[in-house]
Amino acid sequence: DVKPEFKEVPLVVGRFTEWRRKHSKSYRDAWASLSLPRVLSTYVRRQILGWDPLEDGTAVENMPWVGELFSGEEEDEDDDVIPKIVEEVVVPRVAEVIKDGWDPSSVSSTGRAVGMLQDVIVYVLDS
Repeated sequence: DVKPEFKEVPLVVGRFTEWRRKHSKSYRDAWASLSLPRVLSTYVRRQILGWDPLEDGTAVENMPWVGELFSGEEEDEDDDVIPKIVEEVVVPRVAEVIKDGWDPSSVSSTGRAVGMLQDVIVYVLDS
């Protein structure tokens, strides 16, 4: 069981944001911005568990967890959260899907695989 305030991505992000705003020195000293991607990775893994990018073609930026993380606020030390999560969680899922589901003899399957890789690589190269 999980306490209600930790059941969803926005609630966890809210706790980190509140900590950063109220106790910025403590937040920096604890290297919280480096911990946030790891903390959120469990939530993201749960959300992408059934995701098959070769079939449904959902782009990373259209995934629910991205919208839940993107606040549109000014830049801060947590700006690399999405690229880090993509690198640590999404890329391994993409590799698994390609390994198990890509048909190199299929033009449509190859096109979807290329599109998925182009989508993901933007985040990895930016981090």
